[in-house]
Amino acid sequence: MCPSLADEPVPWYKADDDTVGLRELSAACPSLIDEHAPGSTPARGAEPLTSLMVATAYGSVACIDVLLSPPYLVDPHRSSASSLSTPLHLDATGWATSAPTAVSCLLAAGADNDDDEVKEQ
Repeated sequence: MCPSLADEPVPWYKADDDTVGLRELSAACPSLIDEHAPGSTPARGAEPLTSLMVATAYGSVACIDVLLSPPYLVDPHRSSASSLSTPLHLDATGWATSAPTAVSCLLAAGADNDDDEVKEQ
């Protein structure tokens, strides 16, 4: 049985930059990797978030790198259905000390910084 990302206010993998745990979770429950799940960020409060959004909002650069690399290759453009926030939007709030590095990772992966191009999913 797959755990719910909503079971914890701050999922362990993003708080600890735990890439091994993230890989184990994704192997056991691949559907959790790029699906919206209930989540919360300090800047936006509660809204449905993907794993990349969560890792980005909390500045978990190692997890961002894992999620943007094979075999996962999650979509850096995927937005929240409720606010249309993308991972780049969440990172641009800048509260995490690693925000500049995370922004660089997202842009290198092709994240679009043009608000007119945000696509709702």
